Parts: sequence; C-alpha cells; structure tokens
Amino acid sequence: MTISSLERTSPPRATVRTRPYMWKRDRRTLRGQGGDHNILAPPRPTPRAAPCSWPPPSCSVPGGYTGNFFHEFSDDVTLAVVDCRDWWLRRYVDVLSGLSHRPVINLDRQKEAFCFPFIMSLRDFASFLDGICGGGGAVLPPMSPENGGRPRLVWVSRPRSAGRAFLNLAELEALAERIGFEVRRLVPMRGMRLTESYGLVQGSHAMVGVHGATMTHEVFLRRGLVLLQVVPVGTTWLSEAYFGRPARELGLEHVEYRIAANDSSLAEEYGVDSVVLKDPRAVVGGEWTETRSYLKTQKVRLDLGRFRASLERAYVMAKAFVEMAESKLAND
Repeated sequence: MTISSLERTSPPRATVRTRPYMWKRDRRTLRGQGGDHNILAPPRPTPRAAPCSWPPPSCSVPGGYTGNFFHEFSDDVTLAVVDCRDWWLRRYVDVLSGLSHRPVINLDRQKEAFCFPFIMSLRDFASFLDGICGGGGAVLPPMSPENGGRPRLVWVSRPRSAGRAFLNLAELEALAERIGFEVRRLVPMRGMRLTESYGLVQGSHAMVGVHGATMTHEVFLRRGLVLLQVVPVGTTWLSEAYFGRPARELGLEHVEYRIAANDSSLAEEYGVDSVVLKDPRAVVGGEWTETRSYLKTQKVRLDLGRFRASLERAYVMAKAFVEMAESKLAND
C-alpha cells in the first residue's frame, strides 16, 4: 500500500486498518502475514505528526512472495516495514539506505503519524536505483577493441527446475555470439547483492530473457537500450502488462518474441493441437489458479531459425545506439 499526499484539511473520520500487502485476495499468502495495522488515525485525538519531509513510502511486509525479484520490487520495496526480518534488511540495505537518510520505519513500534508529499514514477525509481547502485550518472559501456567492438548482451537465466526455463540455452547463447553479441549470463540467486546484478545488467547493451520475475532487471538497463522478452504460451497479456509496457515507460526498445506451439514443452505433454496451446484464455477462464501449466510447468526450447530474426533486430538496435552515443561523446 503506497501512501501519498495526505490532506491535512480533510482528516479521516476513522482509523484505517490495512494489511500492507498488495495480494489481499491471495488467502494462502496472507496466512503467513501479520495482522491488520493502523495507517491513519482519527482526527480526535490527533497524534503528533512528523514534519512533511520524508520521501514517498510504501508500507509492506517482507513475506509472502519475498524472494521473487518482481514481487519484491512491485510489492515490497519499502521504507515502512511490518514484521521486519534481518536477512531482508541485509539484502536490500543499499536500496533502503539510499531511499532515505532516516532509518527504516518499523511500524510495529511506531505510534506517530507521518506525512508524505509525493510519489515516485517508474523512471524516478530507475534513477534512484542507478544512484545507489552505480553512483548516478553512469555512462554507457563502450564496445571495446578487446571484444571486437561487439555490444554486450546479458542473458537472464531461470533454473531448469523452475517454470519457463530455456531448455537449449547454450545453443541460444552460441547463436547470439555468431550474430555479433558478447554474451554474459545472469543467474539470479537469493543471496546475491543487488549491486552485483545491477553491475552486470547496467554494463550491457541489451538484455534477453523469458517472461518472469527475473525480467524485472530491466530497471537497470540504460534508457534507449534493448529488452528482448521471450513470451511463452499463455503469458501474452502478463508479458505486456508487467514488462513490455514498463519497458517503454523506462525508454527502452522492447522486442517481443512470442514462441510457437512447438517451442513449448506443453506440446509434448498435451499435443501441439491441444486446446491448452491453441486457446489458453479458454483454459484459464479468468482463474489465476488455472495458470499453473503456463507459469509453473511450461519450459521453452526455441527454434534457432525463427528466433534468429529477433536476436538480429536486438543486435542492430544495440549497436546503432552505442555507436551514436560514442559519436556524441567524441564530439563533446
């Protein structure tokens, strides 16, 4: 729950109680959360409010889907924390310390009210991350003579035990190398510091991965660079809403590759002509619980010939942008 622009002239008539977690209809997840918490107080008696000088907050619980990179950024990036956990603070110390010069608010121990004057946009958040992870104002990495002047592509990998993993990743990386990329692989791990993944992604000219939480690393790409998103069967809307649209808001070039039915492991399980592959919307029927086959079970084995066109498009964009940036630097 994000709190912004509290109107002093129109105080609430009653205390607002909330669970600071966005997935309120997910009963299974909420079972692991704390109880409700008072966010706003009634006008009488009015608690002494702190000055309106704090950055915009999100109030959340580092539980539930914590450990999932997408949900940690969309649900759980916080200044105000309930049921605070030491390991979570250690992992995000760079983010939390950069978001405010004040300590993290532990809402379980707070008795005063706070005023927050504004909220962050997605670009503001990306700039904020750049400031704390890279010192701010980081320049685009050059195409060095050591690597033959090739743009760098970071390939975000999911473990084979997870859904939507690449089954022929080595072949795909070799294809990208033949096209002209210098390929680096990012394998996110729970214990990895945010600055590590930032350094790898921010130091690249393009990023490719299959739809999923790891694509949240797009916030580390410099504006104008390339995100190539592989879209598995049954995830078209999710891919666009969660990563395609935000990529454009961040000023990235978004290249979408929708896999063919034969690229999906579901073709082996159900048959290429199955309704599971031909009409995912009918199978899901608006019920999130019915997405398991598409999100948890499905893996992808991309056709190299068909995927090549998308990689080549990403390569042309990345190289053209970096050459333009280097030309501008040379003329300054």
